[in-house]
Amino acid sequence: MDFNPKDGSPEPGLAESWEFPNDTTLILRIRKGVNFHNLPPVSGREFTAADAVWNLERLRRPGATYIWKGNLEKIDKIEATDRYTVKITLKNPFGPVLFYLRGNYSAAQVMLDKEVEDPVYPQV
Repeated sequence: MDFNPKDGSPEPGLAESWEFPNDTTLILRIRKGVNFHNLPPVSGREFTAADAVWNLERLRRPGATYIWKGNLEKIDKIEATDRYTVKITLKNPFGPVLFYLRGNYSAAQVMLDKEVEDPVYPQV
């Protein structure tokens, strides 16, 4: 997701759409047909909601140095509800949640493949 430079409104990217069914739930719909690079260890496999969940959880790990990590602590739970849907449940309403998940200057824009954490590859 990125922001329109003219008016600052969020624009689709890897998350092709989103909705707030209530004040503490954000539903992200992952774009279908987006693949990782065609090199081992992922060999071009499709990016899914499970990958998005893994990446967001990676930013919340102890020791993570993501600059806005404190704002991610406002998230209670991140789950893949199906292959292309991510449900983020907040502890309390937090209006700028999309801002902290967006592109530009956000570590959340860098989606890695979880296979890079295999012992053969360096830790991220």
